[in-house]
Amino acid sequence: MSKRILIFFVFSIIFSFNVVSQSTFPMKDTVVAECDGIHTDSDAKIFPAGQYNANEDFTFSICPGTGATVYYTFTSFYTESLLDTLTFFNGPNILSPRLGQYSGNLNATLPGTIIANSGCLTIHFKSDGVLEFPGWIANWNTYAPVVIPPTLNVSSIEPPECDSTSFLIEFDKNVHCDSIVSSIITFTGYNPPTVLNITKVGCTINDSSRFARVWLNSPFVYNCEYIMNMNINIFEIMLADKISLDVNETV
Repeated sequence: MSKRILIFFVFSIIFSFNVVSQSTFPMKDTVVAECDGIHTDSDAKIFPAGQYNANEDFTFSICPGTGATVYYTFTSFYTESLLDTLTFFNGPNILSPRLGQYSGNLNATLPGTIIANSGCLTIHFKSDGVLEFPGWIANWNTYAPVVIPPTLNVSSIEPPECDSTSFLIEFDKNVHCDSIVSSIITFTGYNPPTVLNITKVGCTINDSSRFARVWLNSPFVYNCEYIMNMNINIFEIMLADKISLDVNETV
């Protein structure tokens, strides 16, 4: 007859963030994931320098991640009125809902901040064949709601037993599978087993799961209490310092 093992959890979550200095991105066909940056026209014209070229047709998308709101603010703007247009869309491409279109010399009264709450802001610029102008300079930044960390428990589907070398753990919500497989688990207690591996279980199309399997080098032999220490990295899109959170649960 198998005997169940009582395990205490110490669950440490480290939120890792992309903290980088602000970079400048000229207009071109591309997708970027940066949380903030400086966006300019192409500045591709050789003479006079600092202007965009004729017959440009570029699409630039800012996609920091799901749940992000992108704020885009001009510091200067001057294109050929009605003919050289900059158009904004709330989504990953030009088929997304349109937010607005701008042209002309707007330096006296710059447009208000453009806000895309879909996780992406797409910008399309098109110029005609004559009369190029200085273009624009803008800044963008990103906001996302604070992420509530998951809680951890032994899964009732397959809990640890004295003769088993693996068991399931369960989170109260989906965790990215890359975070699961890169986590570190150790046990403390009387003659504790060593963790060989942590594998993802049932990852969805979004590459996340509520379950993981813990593999041990030897079965639990003693009917004792153990403490399982789990350290997991969760990568978020917001700019912030690295923080850590310890969650203690008794199972």
